This record gives sequence, structure tokens and C-alpha cells, in this order.
Amino acid sequence: MLKTRRGFTLVELLIVIAIIGLLAGGIAVSISYAQKRGRDAQRIADMNSVATALSAYYADNHFYPPSPSTLATPDKYYADYDNLATYLTVAPNKYLQVLPQEVSTSFQYQYASGAAAAPTTYNLAVITELTRDQPSGLPRTGYRIVNGENVRY
Repeated sequence: MLKTRRGFTLVELLIVIAIIGLLAGGIAVSISYAQKRGRDAQRIADMNSVATALSAYYADNHFYPPSPSTLATPDKYYADYDNLATYLTVAPNKYLQVLPQEVSTSFQYQYASGAAAAPTTYNLAVITELTRDQPSGLPRTGYRIVNGENVRY
């Protein structure tokens, strides 16, 4: 009498485990990429809302909020972003309820205004996580708003 085969062989089980592992790895990579895109989209939305508040501030005061850093070196990153809360979130003209903040120290929001006492230029910037067509070894790309104009660099 022939024995009926019950269960799977070791090779069949190993093949199934390998396929499941490959699928899980692919899903993990996709989720990581989607999370980075989402965080970058939030950073860009934050920069746009601050730029809108700066435009309203300029319309009321005819200058942008001053900053200790200046635009003398436009490729430099500026650390005066937190100073904007003094100008944009305080009554009587609250341009923003709260100044958007980046939670990661690697992707700080940055601001600089022109050199004059009543600056007529400004620069908002943030480094983004995802690089577009960026060869390895080069610095990350970012998002910059200069005087209300969006500039990707």
C-alpha cells in the first residue's frame, strides 16, 4: 500500500519563506519612501504658509521682519527662523496662530531678511529628505522661497 504524502518538504517551505521575505522587504521600502514624501510635502506646505504670512506682514508694514543674518551670502543657511514668531504670531496682527516647526534637527526651517533696517527681501529655506536626480555624494536638495517665489535647489 502506498503512503499518502502529508505536509510540505523542507525545500518548498524555504522557497515560500524566501518569497514572503522579498515581498516584505519591498513593502518596507515603499512605505519608507511614502513617509519621506509626506514629510517633505508638510515642510513645503509649512514654508508656503509662512511665506503667505510674510506677504501679509509686508503689506501692513512695508518691510519684512528683520533678522540678524542677512542675504549677503544667498547660499548660506540661516538660523533666524524662530525669531519670526515675534513678528507673525503676536497680537494685534496675528498672521499665524503658531509658527510651524520642524521636529527633526536635520531639517531645520531657516529664514533671513535683507540687510537694511526695514528689509524688502527675504529667504525661507528647508532641506528636504528626497533628492531628485541627485548624484550620490552631492548635498541634499531643498526648498526655498525668495520674496514669495518658490525655488527648488
